[in-house]
Amino acid sequence: MDQLTESQLLKQLNQYSQEMEQFSRDTREFALAVKAYNQLLDPLNVRDELRLVNQLGRPLTNAELAKLILAARDGKDVFQALIE
Repeated sequence: MDQLTESQLLKQLNQYSQEMEQFSRDTREFALAVKAYNQLLDPLNVRDELRLVNQLGRPLTNAELAKLILAARDGKDVFQALIE
């Protein structure tokens, strides 16, 4: 994950999101997709993510999440990441 570009990260987020929608919650495939998706989110602080969701009044898109993940990974202000 450390070397992923924004477009590569977005591609993976979209892939895992699609798999989570495709497979039933009680399947191994669903569990693996959730685990992989959550691993991509690891650099994010959950409180920051929830604060952004509350401020926006909607869930974050995968494109927004990719920007936030990279900002967090690089030690940048995640709140600025959505503005830039």
